[in-house]
Amino acid sequence: MNKNFSYYLSKFLKDYLIVERNMSKHTIRSYKKVFQILIDFLVNIKGFQLKDITFEKVTRDIILEFLNYLEDNKKNNIRTRNHRLASIKSFYQYCAIDEIENIDNIRKILSIKAKKEVKKVMTYLTEEELNKIFNNIDTTTIKGRRNLTLLVLLYDTAARASEIINLKLEDIHLEEKYIILTGKGNKQRIVSMMEQTQQLLIKYIKENNITTGYLFNKKGRKMNRPVRQAQL
Repeated sequence: MNKNFSYYLSKFLKDYLIVERNMSKHTIRSYKKVFQILIDFLVNIKGFQLKDITFEKVTRDIILEFLNYLEDNKKNNIRTRNHRLASIKSFYQYCAIDEIENIDNIRKILSIKAKKEVKKVMTYLTEEELNKIFNNIDTTTIKGRRNLTLLVLLYDTAARASEIINLKLEDIHLEEKYIILTGKGNKQRIVSMMEQTQQLLIKYIKENNITTGYLFNKKGRKMNRPVRQAQL
């Protein structure tokens, strides 16, 4: 691989994303995966030698061909295609300042538009359906009371499952009726809660004698999504 391309890619993944942007490990893995797939496409589909992967030879047309390959061969949906395009454009934006001699090609790649996605119509549970779910939980068991607390908290805060799983006791402010959620990129936001949710949390914390650490845990360790799905 040509030194300029490989050098900047290494700096982008190891220095820029980690040090300057303070991206999460999950986000960095996502970026790495995009470039692994791109390089695999260039070498095994387009017949590039590693030394041929340069700013000059990886053109706008090749990137467009790669994006079509993601949809047609890898069966990626439009959202995934657009996400991978955004990762590539982020890298080229990073390189644009120093790679002046290749700025025209870089600008052409940055001009690639995200593909329009036909958004699915969202369906929502009715109040009656939600009540049926909550009422069918066996609250005579500790596990059942935990599940009710978790589901009510998900519903009340509209949080992602991963955000609820990552909640720690210090994120719960019962008297003020709010929680602090940590989302993608370690961004935090404050979300208020209903009194019913507050009361469920008070009982849950007291019953499970939680004094520190993750709110929803299994033997002291935070639950992961497979564990959550298996136990609910």
